[in-house]
Order: sequence, then structure tokens, then C-alpha cells
Amino acid sequence: LITFEQDKDALAKKYCSSAERFTKEDIPVGSVIVIESGWQYRPEGWSDPDKPTDSSARAANVSGGAFLVSDAFWQEFPCRAFNVSRQDNKEISDFSQARSALKIYIPKA
Repeated sequence: LITFEQDKDALAKKYCSSAERFTKEDIPVGSVIVIESGWQYRPEGWSDPDKPTDSSARAANVSGGAFLVSDAFWQEFPCRAFNVSRQDNKEISDFSQARSALKIYIPKA
């Protein structure tokens, strides 16, 4: 379960961000990330897990269904976090919808 938070400034009313950062152990290769129609997510890359405000990579937004996590998803980053927003870039009036738009399925060991 991903916990999302939102800031109160105008730009942040357009997205939710995950409150935690995830490691490859949390979201291993073979996991599936699903985003609902009309929504998109940005998988932020973090090079230093000890610096909570040092996002190293601004990946492109991902939309359109399911994405299989591979080594290419992780690249050299030890941590990833997620921003979820509407594809039309409008403000989000109901953040519970944004929070439920992104799902991550982890394979059984």
C-alpha cells in the first residue's frame, strides 16, 4: 500500500506524491505497476536514500495501463518514488481517486 501526501501550493494540487521511497527489494523486477485510464505517474529516481529532498531523475510520465518492472526501470537508482496526476493536467478535486489510480503488484516469491 502506497501512502500519498499532497502539498497545499497551487502546483501541488495537480498531483500526489508517495510519502515513502521504495527500493528494489520493495518493488522487485517482475512486479507490475498499473495506472488507471486518465491518470499518469512519474517514477522519480533517488540516488541517495539519506537525502529526502534530492530527487536525481525526472523521468517522463507513464500512462496507459500496465508496466512490467525490469532492471531498466531501476537503472542505477537505489530508490524510487511516485507522483500521480491527471493526464489532462487539471487540479485534482478528489485526492482519494489519485491515490487509488496507481497500483503495484508484487510477484510471489
